[in-house]
Amino acid sequence: ARMGGDAAEALRRGRRLLALDRERGSQPVIAIGNLIDAELAAGDPAAAARLGSELVASLSGTRHEYGIAFARINLLAALLAQDDVAAAKGVAEAAWASAAVFDVQHAASAYLALLCALEGRCEAAVRLAAYSEAIYAARGEARERNEAEATGRAWSLARAALDDATIARLRAEGATLRD
Repeated sequence: ARMGGDAAEALRRGRRLLALDRERGSQPVIAIGNLIDAELAAGDPAAAARLGSELVASLSGTRHEYGIAFARINLLAALLAQDDVAAAKGVAEAAWASAAVFDVQHAASAYLALLCALEGRCEAAVRLAAYSEAIYAARGEARERNEAEATGRAWSLARAALDDATIARLRAEGATLRD
């Protein structure tokens, strides 16, 4: 439902999966991560940020490194959807370090591009957005809705600030960046 773009159904299923995990007494790291994405896609970034903050806090100091990597990326997405640049900066640093461990920098960079654009660093935003898109294309992976929307928003902000020739040059540079 999430990958198919049905935000309402993804939200319904995400909440149900979380309830089932809690009933079983298991740690619902993946369920909460998916629910964060669903809340954001359904248009409730505040709920997504609350869940993300709770998940990051609950995983801090644990050995659940894979879970915290995605929790940080999801929290970053939620904070940026609320234009909370100040809170997003610290999360972005931790998210990038976690992303490198699990080879998911292309997902994190979609949000780093938006962070840069919101800060007025549009040249960096273009490079990061192009990098993210190039890695997704090279891997044949589909971007999730929230990543695509964040990248699209970064592109819009950059287009408003930069001329077409500069964007083309920066886009070409970004597409050649490596992890």
